[in-house]
Amino acid sequence: MTTTDQLPPDLAAFRDSYVKLFGSMPPLPGAKSKSIAEIEPEFLRLTEQQRAHAFYSDVFDVKTTQLLLYGMLLHAGSSAAKFHALAARRAGASWQELQKVAELAAATAASGQFWGVFGFDYCQESYPYDEANTPIFAIAVDSIAAAIER
Repeated sequence: MTTTDQLPPDLAAFRDSYVKLFGSMPPLPGAKSKSIAEIEPEFLRLTEQQRAHAFYSDVFDVKTTQLLLYGMLLHAGSSAAKFHALAARRAGASWQELQKVAELAAATAASGQFWGVFGFDYCQESYPYDEANTPIFAIAVDSIAAAIER
């Protein structure tokens, strides 16, 4: 097996689930999937089954799951948080919901230190955040993650 295009149908379905959820294949899962599929496809199958079980449960809907993951990863300072923020938006999360999750994540301790509270405000007038704002929020999340990692 030399490319992800040659994956068995069940593994290709897992790969396609990332694209459906995030809009594209995020770099880290894409690289992991390709290398593991070539070395140990059964391990990839088991890993992806576990991920699917957690991500698509009968307890939380996709939006709630993605909001939770966004908050946990943002708190941990992971740049992967932006992908889960985008997935939450694709699943119907509002900008206000993302904002509240960011506030909760930022208002907690990271690396044993209080980092403050992060918010998105447009103080002059009401501003309807939409998909055109996504790159701005992604840059903000990356900046926070980089600062915490440093």
